[in-house]
Amino acid sequence: GSSGKCVLGSQKGMLKESESKVEIIFDFQ
Repeated sequence: GSSGKCVLGSQKGMLKESESKVEIIFDFQ
């Protein structure tokens, strides 16, 4: 599915470094 940003601490998702900051990236599907 499409990937998008979600809040930190999400049970579903993986850590991904983006432009010197850490964001949670997850798959909508």
